Amino acid sequence: MENVINGPQGGLTVAAVYATRALARERGLAILAMGLNYWITEHEGGYGLLVREGQEAEVRRQLALYDEEVKEDRALPPAPAVQDYGRGMPGLVLYVVVLLAVFYLQKSTDLGLEGAWIRDGVKIFSEGEWWRIFTAVLMHGDAAHLAGNVIFGLIFAPWVSRGYGAWVGWGLVLVSAALGNLGTAGIFWPEASRSLGASSAVFAMPGLLLAHALWHAPRRRGLDRYRPLFAPILGAVSLLGLFGITDDLRTDVLAHVLSFAAALPLGLAYWWGRRKVTGAGAPSLAV
Repeated sequence: MENVINGPQGGLTVAAVYATRALARERGLAILAMGLNYWITEHEGGYGLLVREGQEAEVRRQLALYDEEVKEDRALPPAPAVQDYGRGMPGLVLYVVVLLAVFYLQKSTDLGLEGAWIRDGVKIFSEGEWWRIFTAVLMHGDAAHLAGNVIFGLIFAPWVSRGYGAWVGWGLVLVSAALGNLGTAGIFWPEASRSLGASSAVFAMPGLLLAHALWHAPRRRGLDRYRPLFAPILGAVSLLGLFGITDDLRTDVLAHVLSFAAALPLGLAYWWGRRKVTGAGAPSLAV
């Protein structure tokens, strides 16, 4: 493929040959992006891309890179159409119903749920009551505390369900929140540390969204790959500002931060495992 053709502006070299004119024109856009000119001519039963002599080596290198990117993009299947907001609706309803039901039992009965389910570091490590790192997520100090976590959960959870699937997403949220509670209890141990509230789960949600964006970024080009990263980061920072930093039992900033931090590697591990098992990539989110 070293044919040299006399063109209007000197010698032209065939850089590549494609089966159709459409493919040649598509690859020609990559050449234009390099700031170079190209010509198309019928060549060897196909359509050749011509460039000026001396430019063919760099053009072929760029065309090879472009072909590799196209191949990788086509190897990743698109997100299933059903994996959208509607599919996550049962999980959202269950989230609200469970929190309301537990709050009712906590405040209106003498079952002693708050004493048995709150996150208590001494009870966890000294008495082995490990369930508390999970059940503390279901408890709330008052109606305002409950309402805040319900509202913010309903804002972030649909995006988690859309990216991870409804039940996988909620499972990762719960595990991330539990790890945040466990880490907080361990940091304060052997001193007592007590807390409650679904806010650790709410903070896990933007962590999972950030993991999704990081995994999905290589499929984007240029600065566009970084745009989806800002939404979950800004969401977590906004939540910190809205929840504030106080001595209130229901406001545990360390558990919030650790839940977000736990969700990030957990989400990345999920996508890595999914790629290894099924070869499927992360579905795209319009963030």
